[in-house]
Amino acid sequence: MSTTVEVQPSGKTLIKCFNPATGEPLRELEGHSSKAVDQALERLCSAAASYNYSPVKERVKLVRQFRKALVANLDDIIESICSETGKKRPEALLEVFAAFEVMRYQANIASRTLRHRYRSSGILIHKRGYVAYRPHGVAAIISPWNYPFVLVVSPLVEALLAGNTVVVKPSEFTSLTGLYIKQIFDEATGRPELFELLVGAADVGQQLVTSPLTDVVCFTGSTWVGQIIAQACAKTLKPLILELGG
Repeated sequence: MSTTVEVQPSGKTLIKCFNPATGEPLRELEGHSSKAVDQALERLCSAAASYNYSPVKERVKLVRQFRKALVANLDDIIESICSETGKKRPEALLEVFAAFEVMRYQANIASRTLRHRYRSSGILIHKRGYVAYRPHGVAAIISPWNYPFVLVVSPLVEALLAGNTVVVKPSEFTSLTGLYIKQIFDEATGRPELFELLVGAADVGQQLVTSPLTDVVCFTGSTWVGQIIAQACAKTLKPLILELGG
């Protein structure tokens, strides 16, 4: 048996998590309501007012604290991935180590890649031109079930390093790993206001895509869902990052 999603008569979404390899029940989760999603986004918007303008070195420090804590909890992370996806330990290890390397690399290059880039002003010799990189504001990340760690952690830390606050909606089939990532982040950084994790099915993802409180969307998943998201974002010219297949 694998994870199931039930919409109850009350309208609440109930997610029953199972280990797909053994059928073992893991946990039951209640999906976030529309009101809870709005409240989470409002908190992120409030935090973005200051974090968007924070020094890059502070963001790098935060990501390195987060990475250190993840490494310290490696065994529990591997167990979570294996129990939710049915993966073997070597495959889960490969996923986790890939994420750790992304975190290390992005933290090392952040100060260099985000600094102002001066450009020639051409015939306007009395002017100076440069490219300045600014955060979008609130970044929404919708991740798939097949890589529940690396496809959450990698875009999460990249968005944080760029100065965005972040909301993540993991696949409803691998929510437990996402919740554990959130727990480690909060404990390691002491900055829970910078990162929200929402549990739910397609309705939660749709709300994140269409909400005026999200400023950029990152989606990894199927081509047909990506097309739907692209059409929704196009209506307001909301920036969108897609990795599609299947």
